Order: sequence, then C-alpha cells, then structure tokens
Amino acid sequence: IELKKEDPRIRSERVRMLSLTDDAVSFYESVLFKRKDVGAYLKDRGLEGETAKRFRLGYAAHGWDNLLNHLKSKGYSESEMEKTGLVIKSDRNLQSTSYNLQANYYDRFRSRIMFPLFDGSGRIVGFTGRIFEKDAEGQKDADAKYINSPQTELYDKSKILYGMHIAKDEIRKQGKAVIVEGQMDLLMSLQAGIQHAVAVSVTALTP
Repeated sequence: IELKKEDPRIRSERVRMLSLTDDAVSFYESVLFKRKDVGAYLKDRGLEGETAKRFRLGYAAHGWDNLLNHLKSKGYSESEMEKTGLVIKSDRNLQSTSYNLQANYYDRFRSRIMFPLFDGSGRIVGFTGRIFEKDAEGQKDADAKYINSPQTELYDKSKILYGMHIAKDEIRKQGKAVIVEGQMDLLMSLQAGIQHAVAVSVTALTP
C-alpha cells in the first residue's frame, strides 16, 4: 500500500462537505419527526422506530428552498451545497417566480423520504429520496420513485453498498454477504435478524 500525504486543502474541503451532509441529515430528521403522516406510512411498511433512528431516516418537505435556507443559516454557501448534490443550479431565472429563489438554486430533494447513504466508516456521503405521493402532486420528477445523489467528491455509487458500515463485522464473521436491491429491503432484512445484508441502492451491480 502506497501512503501519500494528503493535500491539506483537499482534506479541509472534504471535512467541510461531510459536515454539511451531516447538518442536512439533522434537518431532514427534524422534519420527519414533525410529520406524523410520513412516520405512520413507514410504520405501515413495517419499519420500526429504532431502525429509522439508527439509519437516520428523514423527510424533505414540499418546497423549493427548505434545505437551502436552513444550510445558508448554518453558514454554508450555495456552491458548497451544489458540490454535495443537495441543491441544483437552474439554467433559467427562478427569481421571477413567486418563490424568489436566490442565485437560481433549489433543493434537489422535495416531497421525499430521505435515506442517508453512508460510507464504510459511517460518514454520510449522499442520499436516496423516495417519493411520498401525498405531497408530490404536480411535481415533474414525481414519476421517479427514487432519486439518488449525483456523483460527487464524496459519493461514488459504484463504491457504496448501503448498510456496509453496520454489516461489515458480521460479513467478516460469516465470510459472505446477502445483497438486496433497495434501502427498505435492507432495513427489513436487518429487522428480521439478517445482520450480514447490504443493498445496492437501486443501482446496477458492477464487477
């Protein structure tokens, strides 16, 4: 293994991005706590409250700039949010709309149940958002049941298996892993006692 000294600037930027994604998760968690209807939906799907807390599930409410404004209040810039894939820069003038969005940035995830994506060390590097139909009427992207974070400096979908930070020790013990398709499949598997399961987060398997 070749050891290389990391550029302090690159390390500082990555630490900043990880702090941003963690603050975003805390915000989504607080919204989910207030939305009893979303919690009831997850419960009806068989999800236990402790599992939701363990994997830090949250909710992105309907609206263009809920997360944007929250992260701005925490001192993050729009460009930093864009680098993590949490906001999108529009190619049209949104300032002329009733939303009056600053700098034409808007939240990528809206009206979606949020599943944070963890790396092997348990750091949040991206998100999957599942549409919550009750809030999604009229949204152009409502047909997309799931939306994943784009490729970023933190998130490489070909290198992330959902739940690996929890399952890795059990996988070592058993010498094998159970691979499932999506986040809910993984959470249900864990609740059923299958501790060496991971999910591909609705992406294709690669070599």
